[in-house]
Amino acid sequence: MNREEKQKKTHKGNIPQILKNNLMLLKIAFQEAPYYTLHRLMAVAKNRVIVFIEHVYMIGYIINAIVNKEPFLNVFAFILTVFICISLWVNVWGHIVVFRIEPTAKQKIDRRIRMALYRKAANMDLKCYDEPAFYTDFVWAMSEASTRIYKVIDTASKFIGSIISIAVVGGYMLRQDKFGLLFVTVSLVGIIFVSNIRNKI
Repeated sequence: MNREEKQKKTHKGNIPQILKNNLMLLKIAFQEAPYYTLHRLMAVAKNRVIVFIEHVYMIGYIINAIVNKEPFLNVFAFILTVFICISLWVNVWGHIVVFRIEPTAKQKIDRRIRMALYRKAANMDLKCYDEPAFYTDFVWAMSEASTRIYKVIDTASKFIGSIISIAVVGGYMLRQDKFGLLFVTVSLVGIIFVSNIRNKI
C-alpha cells in the first residue's frame, strides 16, 4: 500500500479531525504572520470583487448614467476613482506584501512549523526511529510542512472568495431583480456543496 492509499484509508470518514488540523495550521499562520495570512486568505475574494466592479458594476453605472443623462464629469470622476483605488490596492499594496511582508512572514511560519516537528520528534521514544515506517513518515512530514500550510490557506481563500463573490453578485442582482434571490440561493448551496467535496479531497 503506497502513501496516498494509506492516507485515504486513514482519513476516510475522519473529516472532523482533518478540519481540526487545518484550523490548527491557520491558527499558527495567524499567530506568526497575521497581516500576511489575512492578505492571502482574502486574495481570491479581492480578485473577484475587482472583476465584479470592473465588468459588472462599473458598466452598469455607465449605462445608467447614459440613460439618465448624467453629467460627463460625474462619470469621469467615478471611473477615475475606481481606477485609482484598484491600482493602489493591487499594485502598491501587492508590491508591499510581495517584497516586504511575505519573505519575513514565510520565514516565521516555516520556523514555527519546523520547531513544532522537532519538539515532537525529541519527545518520541528512541525505539520509533528504528522503525523504517516512522522514519519515512517523519522525513515526509518535514519535507511537506513548509508547503502544506500554504495549501490550506489557499483552499480556505478559495472558499472565502466563493462565498464573498456570491454575496456581492447576489446583492447586486437583488437590487436589480427580486427574482434573483432564487439564483443566489441555488448558487450559494451549490458552491458550499462543491467546496465541501473539494475540502474532503
